[in-house]
Amino acid sequence: MGAVDELTRALVTEAVRDTMTAERTLLAGRQHQPGGSVATSTMNQPTKRGSILSAMGWMFLLEILLFWIPFVGSFIAGFVGGRKAGDGGSAVVAVFLPVIVFSILLGGLATVVSTIPLVGLFAGLGGFAFAAIHAGPLLFGAIVGGLTVDRGGT
Repeated sequence: MGAVDELTRALVTEAVRDTMTAERTLLAGRQHQPGGSVATSTMNQPTKRGSILSAMGWMFLLEILLFWIPFVGSFIAGFVGGRKAGDGGSAVVAVFLPVIVFSILLGGLATVVSTIPLVGLFAGLGGFAFAAIHAGPLLFGAIVGGLTVDRGGT
């Protein structure tokens, strides 16, 4: 049995040596501190969070659901949309982009229906005024929501 024990001991020693060599090779490419975590090159880089389209979708959905609460419903929709946008600037864009698109579509539709471009222009301006007046609490909520986003320590 002595020969079998020596052979087993030799095989185990070889396997342990190969494993340790593989671990050293693996860790050589990383910055490893004993007792600490393995650092990667992307740990401290800020990530872009939020999107304007997502913010517009949330604002639209919450406006539809909370329209019956006069000021607070629009503020809540704007706040959630501002948080989804990721920052204050994107939140403002997410509020005013639908207003501008609505105005252009309303003006174009009025022009097609009436066949008089001047009527379409005034309908578009009226739609813009109506949407801009309605966007006040939404804009306020979006700015507050955008400013409360945690930017990862910056």
